[in-house]
Amino acid sequence: MVENKIGQEMNAGETRKLNVLTDRVKKRRQEWEEAIPIVCPESSVSFTKSWKETEGLPADLRWAYAFERRMREAPIVIRDGELIVGSFTKPVKGIDLIVALKPTQVFDMIKAGRFTRTMSDTASATIDENDLKLLNEDVQYWVDNLPPDYINEKLRQELGENHMDLLNDRGGVFEGPFLKATQERGLFQDNGAWGGILCLHSPVIDKGLNEVIARAEQEIEKITLQDKDVASEKSPLNRKFNLLKSVIITCKAIIDWANRHAETARDMAKTETNDVRRKELEIIGEICDWVPANPPRNFWEAVQATRFLHFAIRKEQPYRPENSIGRLDQMLYPYYEKSIKEGLIDRQKAAELLGCFWLKTRECEALQTQPPKTRIAPGTNLPDVTIGGRDENGKDVTNELSWIILEVMRQMRLSEPAVYVRYHSGMSDEFMLYALECNRDLQGGNPAFLNDELGTARHLARGAKPKDAADWAASGCLGYHMEYTEHGGGQMHLNQAKIFELTLNNGIDPKTGKQLGPKTGDVTKFTSIAQLYEAFFKQEDYFAEALHKDYSVRWRTDQKIGYNSGLSCVMLFEDSIPKGIVPSKGGSRYPEES
Repeated sequence: MVENKIGQEMNAGETRKLNVLTDRVKKRRQEWEEAIPIVCPESSVSFTKSWKETEGLPADLRWAYAFERRMREAPIVIRDGELIVGSFTKPVKGIDLIVALKPTQVFDMIKAGRFTRTMSDTASATIDENDLKLLNEDVQYWVDNLPPDYINEKLRQELGENHMDLLNDRGGVFEGPFLKATQERGLFQDNGAWGGILCLHSPVIDKGLNEVIARAEQEIEKITLQDKDVASEKSPLNRKFNLLKSVIITCKAIIDWANRHAETARDMAKTETNDVRRKELEIIGEICDWVPANPPRNFWEAVQATRFLHFAIRKEQPYRPENSIGRLDQMLYPYYEKSIKEGLIDRQKAAELLGCFWLKTRECEALQTQPPKTRIAPGTNLPDVTIGGRDENGKDVTNELSWIILEVMRQMRLSEPAVYVRYHSGMSDEFMLYALECNRDLQGGNPAFLNDELGTARHLARGAKPKDAADWAASGCLGYHMEYTEHGGGQMHLNQAKIFELTLNNGIDPKTGKQLGPKTGDVTKFTSIAQLYEAFFKQEDYFAEALHKDYSVRWRTDQKIGYNSGLSCVMLFEDSIPKGIVPSKGGSRYPEES
């Protein structure tokens, strides 16, 4: 039992007393800082094996089975002194990838020798010689077995060849990593961007994956009563049936993976000579047997469940740099308060557990295959953490964990996770000053500050209920993401400078010599700045409509041919399971934010 401090008000002075950098955390951070990014192809090879074995099955199921195999064959690593577990690879800075999604780009990297030089913007990582051979074999298979370029074919059919001149490898009016006339294609042309997952959602932590499985099984039973041939491709409910099966496969894969950590921890405890560490390993074993399958019973379990579920999001789609952690102080506070009151932890222990969690989040590395100018978010995976804010009644919800998270961020001095403070007039001056102090000490724009009132107001204006509208977190580069949605933006942009250049040239592109935009007049003959504004806005409206059409074609085509992620339905299971639709395609309470 430990001292109960929940009744003592948290403030800057109390927060500064915390020591996040305990010996174990310092050791783990030093190991991370000294580690070299290493490409690990095993997960990609597992994906390819699964895809070959499941040929003929629907894409949704194939994607789920591939995730299951990758989880089953992933190494189980519990590093010395860790309290929060769940590593992507054996190396501390191992890079997990799926070659199938970017075979041509990885192939080009191998040809250029970018895995044999020191890491830089043109050489993303190193790789063992034997692993390079495995990677090369995997790449060659996918280069030789890519499906048709179905999205660009559909764009040409519906919008014409001239439309392709707007994309960023031609005229450059449209920008984004997938907006190319000559696509760097993978298994899914847009690299599964439409099927990825954004945010970790608290109901999954609170209720556990067994609850999600039960709901999916109940829904299958329900639709089977409606149509006994639901497993047949001819059934109108077949896609929903396959997606629900994918949900179950995905949940069981995550639970099994957690249970393997429990077995490893118990095995390590048997030979551990240090009594304190042996007890820690025994506790880790108990925790990993329980979460994320079941609702957490205390703070340690809640932090571990958060790690396992956030890991799964990143593991499923390692290229999508938009995996927000969400409102960590709100998600974890009920468990923190309970554990403090029961004497299971004190603030110091909570800070150490969060320090361990911080490092596990930072272990994730991404293989940068694209040049900087076309990347969504160079050098970051965007595991955003949001703290503070108000509820639907305007009450400040800042709590003790809000303070502790700031101190964890300040002492850890890592570039990620980025912390966002939802500030408002009702927030205490002391907390705001402390957040600013942390920003000053870190000298990297962390934490950042988001206007709580405007963030909630934008969702209210779009028809969200007050309680839902107030429950939002930072996502992506800078999105305001509701708990009950999936943010689908970040891939398609208009190049404003290019549109202005076209305005100056009467819609003609100086680069290609083609008439890309409407004829809005010779600017040398304009007699006022107002005419220039008017011409620019006509060009802007024209290209905005063209980009909307481009998006519509891509979305419809990918919905029909691409995969649907069972894991995305898991994250928003309360809405997605009854609908049988992934969140990004209408299966959330408030479909598709941008």
